[in-house]
Amino acid sequence: MFEKKGCQVVAWIIGVLFIIGMLNNGTCMGLGSAFGGKAADASTAIATVDGQPVSAEALEAALAQSSNQATGNPLSDFYNQIGAVNSAIDLTALETLAKAKKAEVTPTLIKETIERDWAQVVESFKSQMVQQKVLKPNATEKEFEDAFKKARDGMTPLQFKEQRIKELSSQLQDPAEGAKVRQQFLYSAVLNVYQLSSAATIDDYKKSTESFNFKRIRFDDPKKTADQNKSEAEKALAEINAGAKFDDVHAKYNKGRDNGPMPIGRQFFDAVETMKPLANLKPGETSKVMMQGTSATIYHLVDIKPNLPSDFDKKKDTYLKDFQKIQASQTLTKDLDAIKKDKIKWNDEAIGEAYKAFKSGNDTYKLSPEEAIKSLKETYGRLKMVKATTPFGERLGILARYFVFQDYYNRLKADQKKELNEDQITVLQEVLQQSESSTVRLQLFDALVEAGNFEEAGEALIEAARNISGSDAMSAGASRDIKAKADKAEKDGKIAKETIESVRKELARWEKERIEEEKASKEANKSASDVDKELDKLDDPDAKKKSGSSTTGK
Repeated sequence: MFEKKGCQVVAWIIGVLFIIGMLNNGTCMGLGSAFGGKAADASTAIATVDGQPVSAEALEAALAQSSNQATGNPLSDFYNQIGAVNSAIDLTALETLAKAKKAEVTPTLIKETIERDWAQVVESFKSQMVQQKVLKPNATEKEFEDAFKKARDGMTPLQFKEQRIKELSSQLQDPAEGAKVRQQFLYSAVLNVYQLSSAATIDDYKKSTESFNFKRIRFDDPKKTADQNKSEAEKALAEINAGAKFDDVHAKYNKGRDNGPMPIGRQFFDAVETMKPLANLKPGETSKVMMQGTSATIYHLVDIKPNLPSDFDKKKDTYLKDFQKIQASQTLTKDLDAIKKDKIKWNDEAIGEAYKAFKSGNDTYKLSPEEAIKSLKETYGRLKMVKATTPFGERLGILARYFVFQDYYNRLKADQKKELNEDQITVLQEVLQQSESSTVRLQLFDALVEAGNFEEAGEALIEAARNISGSDAMSAGASRDIKAKADKAEKDGKIAKETIESVRKELARWEKERIEEEKASKEANKSASDVDKELDKLDDPDAKKKSGSSTTGK
């Protein structure tokens, strides 16, 4: 029985080691100008990054071979497809940077990378083996090694690591396989160049560990707008600047709230751009009004204290090396962002606008509600006007319009939504041409009812019911929503009775299929469990002895 399950574990283990280069920057770098060995053709590129082409055909092929298949959910499909574009752009930018920095993937780099991340990979091994039920959650190191050896014909984890290092180093010499290996370890190669050129000193490290202790006055009334909260904060700050004590102003505006110092590490300021001005304060100074969404805050710096680790004196070199790596990673990220900001030329503007919409959408949380609505409206306007020049761009453009419009629409008040009803219908009908979803059908039903188009609304409700499949919680939820809308439509008398009857027939059909599917699943699970029990007996030495003695007795 173990051999049957063990081979699944081994297949996963090989996959983990092959993608170990991806783990270093937390993003999948599996797409790019090489796209699995196929070179990008400038004549068919969707874009160029600093002159390096990104092929549309190669991107399509990569999507078809990956797990990024159509899900039927337009938001999931958008994230999958724009994620592939984003990875392609990221890797192509990294390749241009690697070329400029003369960073190379060598056998030595492969060995150093795997050695450095080996502990992390081992933990992944253990987690997967526990999931496969070939290892207990609280297993000892010896039990883990024994289980690993059984799955690998006596090979220990360390032996497996050494073998994989040799295999990857060997593959690096092959033109086709070498291109794949190079992609997986390219980030490590570039980061290594940055780290070697780091000028960070031990004093820089000490400064980075400092803790800033702040008192603060917050203005975050959810019933008020960002401007109203900011205005009240400005009033409080004026009192402080006029000579009022910070604690007295806090008691006036934040009565009942804790005023104890709140520590913020210096590294936090490097990670959050909007908070950087606080790093320039001196003890006793008060900040300007700081905005975070609709909230306004005034900070007062009490003191700055060192926060070195207890074993600093013993491990200075290690801490400095780790700090230099962090600094190198931040500089590398800034350089990549600069390339992606200024050196991308989109040959298909629909893909370019979708990419920009995705990037700007991630930043809306930094804006006030009014600013976010304005930004989304402008983005949607651009997406409406752009023309695709490739099939992929056309599909992605439709999904991007849905992605942005829904965010924009959902932020509006009821009277504002009515003004956009026609746009809502157009966007929903457009996305349903390529991505089936009961949720979208129900959104279309509501929009058509609002527009007074009850015949088409009824058809949308039937299609929503017709497209439910599976027995998962999402399907069950869609069924309940459709039933509720059908019941209300019947009560309102605006949808034809025959249509309501058709909807209920489709729901009954799904319910019958769900029951049959669950029954078949239970039977299949029981059969698999029975087989596993029999195989377990064969793996049990005591059971084999009993079975043998019983056979001999006969």
